[in-house]
Amino acid sequence: MRREHVALPASARFFSSAILLDQPRSLSKRLAAWQSLNTALNLDESGINPDIALADTVSKAIEARNNSRPKRIFADAVVMVGHQGSGKDYVADAMAPLGYVRITMSDIVKAVAPALGFNPDTTQGKIDAGHAMRRIFGKRIFTDLGFMDASERGARRVIMTGPRSSIEIRAAREFGARIISLVADTDKKKDRAIRLERVVKPRQTGDGKQRNMTKEDFVSRERQEKRRINRLMKLSDRTVVNKEEMGVSAVIRNIRR
Repeated sequence: MRREHVALPASARFFSSAILLDQPRSLSKRLAAWQSLNTALNLDESGINPDIALADTVSKAIEARNNSRPKRIFADAVVMVGHQGSGKDYVADAMAPLGYVRITMSDIVKAVAPALGFNPDTTQGKIDAGHAMRRIFGKRIFTDLGFMDASERGARRVIMTGPRSSIEIRAAREFGARIISLVADTDKKKDRAIRLERVVKPRQTGDGKQRNMTKEDFVSRERQEKRRINRLMKLSDRTVVNKEEMGVSAVIRNIRR
């Protein structure tokens, strides 16, 4: 019979899931994990009794210790890899009307940052929180949390953009994801020129703020990330071209085929 469990707020839910999915092996990391969960519960203002919620996670951990990690739990899962300006976010947003739930790593980082002692409203705070989570739970933790959270919310189709490492790609594959490399053109020089043109155009971010990037910003970021992203793109199942003249519907068809 399925047991009833406490409905946790986002931050505590992520820590609870992390403990169940990627149980730290060393004593110091296990202590850090449970302390972070306890802090998240005590920072929450929803009225949940933190002692009861903590005990409930212990109960879930006991139930889950003999269970294997969930695999291939989605009808359709896509992970997109590509350089800046390839259109990953634009295409992912366009797939939402088809029932795809977006896995956004930054939302998870923002949720867990306060319990780890970092400011979720600053770039450095989010970077430090991400490093802290990976130190405690391992390099695949955000992929695991993203896919499991989507599953718990009843998602059947999911899409994730911008994995950071080959470990995250392998983790996504365990959940049944197809890895798609997105490019603006098959010719490398044309691809770079198109992406640069896209990136330097003023545009609004998801929170409504204006984002401007200069050519110098583009070149600097390209220099920092080129090798890493190229390595990840080599791990993809196939490459899809995202040209504006094709139309986003054609791009999505190629991704889904």
